[in-house]
Amino acid sequence: MSQLGAKQASQLFRLHGLSLRPDGLAAVVGAANQSPEPLELARQIVEQVRAQRTADRMVDGRRVAAAVGALRGGAAAGRPTAGPVLEVFDAFELPRLRYDAAQRTYAAAPVARAMHAGADAQRDVYAGRYALVRQRLLRNAQFKRPALEQLRAPSGGAVQLTDIEALQGSVGRQCVLGLLCEPVEGEYHLEDPTGMVPINLSRAETKEGLFTLGCLVLAEGVHSRAGVFDVHFLCFPPAEPRERTRALLDGLCAFGGGAPAHSDDARAQLLARADDAMMVVVSDCWLDRDDALAALGRLLDGYEAVAASCGDGDVSRGLAFVLCGNFTAQPLPCAEMHGVRALFDRLGDMIRARPTLAAHAHFVLLPGPRDLVLGAGEALPRSRLPRVFTRGLEERVAHVHFASCPARMRFFGRELVLVRDDLVVHMRRNAIVEPAVQLSAEMSEHLVKTVVDQAHLRPAIVSEHPVHWSYDHALQLPYTPDALVLADANAFYECTYAGCVAFNPGTLLAEHSWMVYRPGPNSVEFSKL
Repeated sequence: MSQLGAKQASQLFRLHGLSLRPDGLAAVVGAANQSPEPLELARQIVEQVRAQRTADRMVDGRRVAAAVGALRGGAAAGRPTAGPVLEVFDAFELPRLRYDAAQRTYAAAPVARAMHAGADAQRDVYAGRYALVRQRLLRNAQFKRPALEQLRAPSGGAVQLTDIEALQGSVGRQCVLGLLCEPVEGEYHLEDPTGMVPINLSRAETKEGLFTLGCLVLAEGVHSRAGVFDVHFLCFPPAEPRERTRALLDGLCAFGGGAPAHSDDARAQLLARADDAMMVVVSDCWLDRDDALAALGRLLDGYEAVAASCGDGDVSRGLAFVLCGNFTAQPLPCAEMHGVRALFDRLGDMIRARPTLAAHAHFVLLPGPRDLVLGAGEALPRSRLPRVFTRGLEERVAHVHFASCPARMRFFGRELVLVRDDLVVHMRRNAIVEPAVQLSAEMSEHLVKTVVDQAHLRPAIVSEHPVHWSYDHALQLPYTPDALVLADANAFYECTYAGCVAFNPGTLLAEHSWMVYRPGPNSVEFSKL
């Protein structure tokens, strides 16, 4: 049995955004080291402390004692202590990780929490993306021995990466990992930390994906005497199985909330209770349109009838609604703040009229690109809906959560990433080569592969698809989630790639459709009025 040290306990709480006072530190170490699994008990203590719903980030011995008592009380009563069934994590509170190449593991990195960051933060955006993808790529068995034909035939040999600075004077085909950029209008280049090289894509064969400026690509080709890299084959770096990435985290929080991923036992406990659990995902809930509210009301009526017939206990264990923006059909000026508040009050009245759902179901609201939130226009991440709008809704509904965009959630141990963004339109418009429609005619499949392989929710160049530089890590996917919700105004779809279930619920009013996510089998079902 490995004992929990004071330094390890302090780091665990800091990853949650919490600080231990000396008496709290002593209490955590003492309680954890009485358990056969000290680290697992310390994680459970952190979850209980976070569940205390206090704004104080300093944790003293009294709060630790209360958390330990809650854990022991739950175990004595035979109740599971695996944690809450639904956790929602704010993008602005997410940890930032860096990969330590020497130790071959991840470590926590400081976050400069500023909406308006300096030029160094912009440089770090691309450096961070490149480092995340490169270290993942070098763990791939296909990139350990020098051979190039594997790019076309996965059963063949491996691939050796060449830095851009080493292309000068090289002979034969080379494979480069680089960032697509356009330093001069009309002239595309590949860039990595060692340099930049102009590229010729006129004869390039491409795989699935939407190749835009800002994407990281694997390019196979020949460096010509003219100094141009003639690309013969272009693809994205392959995704990595989530289990392999998580094994490198070594207890670090990579997903959100300051808590490491659930242990296998805790996850199994939660999933064992998820037989009838469901998450209803609806997009473009226009509260200023009577016809949209009528459609939402009919949807809620159906689930209210089912929930009431099942009993309160069943509902409280497994029903959640995710309502994605935009919450108005047209953008509203700031002068209409009073009217916006009235719209959310109206939503609260609608939910309160279904008493079983109002008392026991969870509701999560995710802002859209046209909603009035703090921030700079189209840039992500987008903050939660302001409390000045939502105070009345909070008073009317027992379990309501206001998420940032993107948001990360744990639902019965399953990890989900959700974003409301018009990704298909942006990515398709900015693609510099035509998608390989002969491999897949569905733009949704190209989009999902792009997002998962790039490990980023906005892989396009920031001048076209802006992000807050200091919070770019909140859009990264350190490992592939169980489910990925890419809600936008396009038609609904569902596909599975690299073990991740990705879907778009469509627009409620236009298609009268939504998606139901079931955490037990990690699957989605299409529903329509």
